[in-house]
Amino acid sequence: MLLRRSRRVCDVVWPRPYQRLKMRGRIATLVVLMWCVTLVGCGSSARRSTDPDFILRVNSVLPNGELRLLEYQYDIGALGYSRTWWAVTPPRFEGLDLTPYEMPYGYMAVGWSPANELLVERWKPYYYSNCTLAFSGITMQLCTPPTLSTGDLFQGARVVVTAHKE
Repeated sequence: MLLRRSRRVCDVVWPRPYQRLKMRGRIATLVVLMWCVTLVGCGSSARRSTDPDFILRVNSVLPNGELRLLEYQYDIGALGYSRTWWAVTPPRFEGLDLTPYEMPYGYMAVGWSPANELLVERWKPYYYSNCTLAFSGITMQLCTPPTLSTGDLFQGARVVVTAHKE
């Protein structure tokens, strides 16, 4: 409803039906455009060592040279860091999508044993509990809780789960 000044106190002018349809069309177009931008922006979850904000913190080769342990972060803004990821990759990892090689949530790779075993600690990150994320009263299930046990194979390396040191 539009209000116009005139000689009378106030005249009410109702929008014409085609004007309402134009506005609905514009709103629908904006909603579709925002949805497409979201899909494009969120569609690429690959993490690569060639990304401009990639920060390699630890680069450790298995004593026999068959695998490599990486600990890395991304510079995501003002603070210059983000959460940490651990990945067990082939010896050549440059340009490789690291997400399939990453340790499951709740486990951090500590290093290699002299017997070529992957030393892993179980830990509880501050940002989730049992694969759930709670923020402002909203809880989301992120994944199925991971399980790694001593003797399991992860990317071809035998796992030894050790106690987490605070």
